Amino acid sequence: MTDERIGENPLGCFPYVIGVASFIPLIGVPIGLIVIIWGIVKRKVGGLILATVGVCGILFTLILCGMYYKGGRTHDHAEVQIAIFHDRQKDIAHITNCSRL
Repeated sequence: MTDERIGENPLGCFPYVIGVASFIPLIGVPIGLIVIIWGIVKRKVGGLILATVGVCGILFTLILCGMYYKGGRTHDHAEVQIAIFHDRQKDIAHITNCSRL
C-alpha cells in the first residue's frame, strides 16, 4: 500500500505558486524557465502540468510585452520618421532652389 492519497498532487502547492509568478511581466521569462526545468526534472510526479504553466507564463509575458512595444512605441517612431521625411524634403527643395540661381 502507498501513502499517496488519490487526487493529491505530489509536487505540492509551492511549485505552482512559482509557476503563476511566471505570468508577471518582465520577470516572467526567467521564472518561467526555472519552472519549466523544475517540471522536466519532476515530470513523473506532475511536472508536465508545471512545465505547461511555465510555458504559458512565458508566452503571456512575451505577448504582453510585444503588445506594449507595438502599441506604445511604433506611433512615436512613425511621427519621428515623418518629421525626418519633411526635413529632408525641405533640404531637397532648398538645394534645388539654390542650383537654379
